[in-house]
Amino acid sequence: MAHRNALRLLRLVNTLLDFSRIEEGRIQASFRPTDLATLTAELVSSFQSATDKAGLRLIVDAPPLSQLAYVDRDMWEKIVLNLLSNAFKFTLEGEIAVNLREEGGNARLTVRDTGTGIPESELPRLFDRFHRVEGAKGRSFEGSGIGLALVQELIKQHGGEITVSSEMGRGTLFTVSLPLGNSHLPADRVEATADVVPTTVRAQAFVEEALHWLPTDELLDAGSAPNMHLVSGPPGDNVKRQRVLIADDNADLRGYIARLLVDRGYEVQAVADGEAALTAIRAARPDLLVTDVMMPRLGGFELLRVVREDAELRHLPIIMLSARAGEEAKVEGFDAGVDDYLAKPFSSRELLARVAANIAMARVRREANETVAVTEARAARVLAGMTEGYMLLDRDFRVVEINEEGLRLAGRPREAILGRSHWENWPGTEMKAQGLLFKRVMAERKPGSVEICVERADGRGAWFEIDAYPVPDGAAIFYRDVSDRKRAEDALRELNATP
Repeated sequence: MAHRNALRLLRLVNTLLDFSRIEEGRIQASFRPTDLATLTAELVSSFQSATDKAGLRLIVDAPPLSQLAYVDRDMWEKIVLNLLSNAFKFTLEGEIAVNLREEGGNARLTVRDTGTGIPESELPRLFDRFHRVEGAKGRSFEGSGIGLALVQELIKQHGGEITVSSEMGRGTLFTVSLPLGNSHLPADRVEATADVVPTTVRAQAFVEEALHWLPTDELLDAGSAPNMHLVSGPPGDNVKRQRVLIADDNADLRGYIARLLVDRGYEVQAVADGEAALTAIRAARPDLLVTDVMMPRLGGFELLRVVREDAELRHLPIIMLSARAGEEAKVEGFDAGVDDYLAKPFSSRELLARVAANIAMARVRREANETVAVTEARAARVLAGMTEGYMLLDRDFRVVEINEEGLRLAGRPREAILGRSHWENWPGTEMKAQGLLFKRVMAERKPGSVEICVERADGRGAWFEIDAYPVPDGAAIFYRDVSDRKRAEDALRELNATP
């Protein structure tokens, strides 16, 4: 892994140095007579193992040309390998076809794929340095955006040109045209002898990187990961191990995080993109999700949005990994609903500490929610068994809760009352005795009572006794029908008044 990433870093540094030399006119090109068809076929064949593993067809059609082409072998390798690597990254199914022909005194190379395609609006900027197509769907979001820019510069050094055409969902075609012979090249850069340096070293670096873009679905635990072992106090047989899902398109980082967590006793599942992560979450909910931001098919923020919108998954703790550091990036992550944010590169100790802390906090929240649910269920049973009406108003006098007796007295279904203000439910009461009582209790935060007489649908009067109590978010209202008591009191008064 260290060797592979060192090669990748070396290639990136060399690419930047090539740009620097080109800008300063110090490029050390050496154009030698080359069997371009054989060299191109060798370079393309180096990708055979990667395309086979990805389930793609790799087609190369490069018959011998009528004459040797004068090219800088090192530059031509970079041109072909960059175009092949780019086609492999964005071709998820179908084929990659490489064709070399002689046309009108030029060598014409085409690299065609059946990939995801490039939006027409992006084509004019495709060869700009550090430009990356936003929202492109490929095997990986890794890349610096300088590969195609370098290809164009190297082709210009040969007196050639490159063009591109693409159709979304159908694929992309790159066409390279180089003049044959050497009359168009600087005489002091033309060599007479052929170059026979092998191509394996540079091609190996490209192919190994391509192989690490291929998706994997790894379940790593003590039993299934041959090179993983549990240390530092793994749980006993009767203790359920916490399960962590890792979603990252970088296979090396995915494996590194998995090894760290497995060694700490976690059960780990690792996937290469957001869609695979979402499938894994719905199949068996993990205790924690660790996700990268930039991933193919479904990125980290899109995955986060889907999880938070799902009622069954929204409480899943999520740690987001990103190469973007700084306060602004963290704020964006927290605003989107992530529980924790970790900028790359990060230390293993920090990652392990945050994983443990987020799983512990999720357990605390889950236990608290369970306690609240039990309490609410108990309160609901008490309210349902009450013989008087109960209603909870928020600070805007909206009805947020009402019990069964309250519904019976109101003579309306629950859905017709909840969410509407008291004044909407009972028009004309805002300035009457009960409305004034509610406003006073809300304003002064002191309890109060009142008796009111209302007219029933049959024209008979009914008396209600209302008690209102302030609560943190509004007022709790208790009311009961005291018509029988009022009639008894009236009868008693009449009896006492009889001589």
